[in-house]
Amino acid sequence: MVERLALSLVHAARRLHPYFQNHSITVKTDYPIQKILQKLDLARRMSSWAVEMSEFNIRYEPHGPIKAQCLLDFINDLQHTPTEDQWTLHEDGSSNLKGVSAGIVLEGANDILIEKSLHFVFKTSNNQAEYEAILAGLSLAREVGVKTLTCKTDSKLTVGHLNDEFQIKDPILLQYYHLVRTFIQSVFERVRIERIPRTDNIRADILSKLASTKLKGRHRSMLPQTLWAYRCTPQSTTNESPFSLVYGVDAMIPIEIGEPSLRRELYDPTHNHRPRTKTQRESPDTKLSGQTKSCQEI
Repeated sequence: MVERLALSLVHAARRLHPYFQNHSITVKTDYPIQKILQKLDLARRMSSWAVEMSEFNIRYEPHGPIKAQCLLDFINDLQHTPTEDQWTLHEDGSSNLKGVSAGIVLEGANDILIEKSLHFVFKTSNNQAEYEAILAGLSLAREVGVKTLTCKTDSKLTVGHLNDEFQIKDPILLQYYHLVRTFIQSVFERVRIERIPRTDNIRADILSKLASTKLKGRHRSMLPQTLWAYRCTPQSTTNESPFSLVYGVDAMIPIEIGEPSLRRELYDPTHNHRPRTKTQRESPDTKLSGQTKSCQEI
């Protein structure tokens, strides 16, 4: 055992030779390595190790007793204390001439961030929009599987209502209050409603404004146009477009119709219609119908 420890020390000195050479090294061990290396009647390899280690300034110290408190601290650090699955919901609702919108930001553990921008097609007041944003945020948290939630909003009135600090006089807001309370009690284990300054709720506010500024038809899918462009683009292997290989005629990309191009100027409807008609005449369905007609005449 002592020989193995001495060999490990020699390997460390060889690998960290500049550090051993320029600094004083303290080796903490309870084994008598120093006494063994200082003996004269050592084996050949042990004597070579002793000569090799003699150039360094090495001090050997015992480990000493380990205090009981250090052992307890070590055991306490090894114990895994599960953290509570805490989620935070930032929401903001607004109602203006452009419509009713809501912004939702749901944050969870492990840097999970879910953002949502909603636009409602019905008209409400600003306070009702705040309740709609809370309901949308609670629905999102239910879909994620959240059980413990902290809801943060900059609406003083909404927080006062849900924390039973303010009296609700508006009958519509009273219906919203009971709807939110029923939702919380039936889905979540614990929900805390907090009021924060508007400066701390900027992200949700931006999302609500983004929903209200969307123009109708502005945000649409580009997939049909992309697929059509691919079908009308000649491939490098065949020098033909997939559309021409299937139908026997060429086609134009929709963007080329609105802009002047050489293909549009040289387009001839009769020349384009002629091979298509020829293909239809030679199709198996046309031949079969002709044979059926001749059989009926006979």
